Amino acid sequence: MLRARADGSGMVFNFGEMTVTRCSLALGNGIAGIACIGGRDKRHAAVAAVFDAMMLCPDGSQWHALAREAVLAAEAASNKHVAARAAKARATEVAFSMSVAEQPK
Repeated sequence: MLRARADGSGMVFNFGEMTVTRCSLALGNGIAGIACIGGRDKRHAAVAAVFDAMMLCPDGSQWHALAREAVLAAEAASNKHVAARAAKARATEVAFSMSVAEQPK
């Protein structure tokens, strides 16, 4: 059940239900990863749990470094994609300005 607030500070109400998929697993070194994602995509939940476990490995371990590099690379690619879409949208921007004397009557 999803809970919400009408204006961000009002009383809480039940907004609706949502399907979630949860995955819990352990790496070969015994470190457990847990993920809970919206929807029914089991593979997405499993990948998220693997990344969770890898990030929980001690700093300096190869698993932590691999997970960190993958997450940062994905973030950089996402930022590049968002910037490209914003630039494309900005290219179509039209500026409207009228002085008081030019306004239609």
